[in-house]
Amino acid sequence: MGKHRKGGKKGGRGKGAGERHACGKLVQRKEGDAMTKEFLARRAELVGVDNVRHQSAGVPLGQMRLAGRITERQHRAGQDLERKWRQWAMLVDAPRRDAPAVGGRLPSRLADDNPQRWADLDAEMTAVLAKMRGVPNGRLAASLVESVVADGVMPPRLLNGWTERGTFWDIGWAAIRDGLDAVADVLKIPRTDPVAA
Repeated sequence: MGKHRKGGKKGGRGKGAGERHACGKLVQRKEGDAMTKEFLARRAELVGVDNVRHQSAGVPLGQMRLAGRITERQHRAGQDLERKWRQWAMLVDAPRRDAPAVGGRLPSRLADDNPQRWADLDAEMTAVLAKMRGVPNGRLAASLVESVVADGVMPPRLLNGWTERGTFWDIGWAAIRDGLDAVADVLKIPRTDPVAA
């Protein structure tokens, strides 16, 4: 015989509070909508309303180009350098920069062990870094380019003054532009457009 509880209540977990569909399922709140509107508004401040949904607007290098802070040549140099940085990291079997810290050993991603490929790419990366460090404020230029290109992170000081909220960091912007121009020179990307603002 089954046992009955006093008071007529069934056992088990109670239903969560909230609005329900006709079938009884809990209506899921779409809190992401408010965040999405805020996110898109912030992005519009950076790249303009017309460019909010542009595919390049999701990364700092693209945001800088869409806002007219760097030239097309500098943007292309950054994109090419990002690919080369990834290739170089794979050849040396370095962990991904955006990889979460985990215990244990990560599996090898070594694409190939061709010594000539390694020598060519290492020489090119060495030339890029040397050329960047040779521009005015070269260490700053190399650091900012690495942050934006390799790490995909916009340094906060570059954001200050981008909109009306802060002071524009002239030294930083000059350094990153000079650094990207140095990269373009090494990668032999031709000059085709005017200087960015």
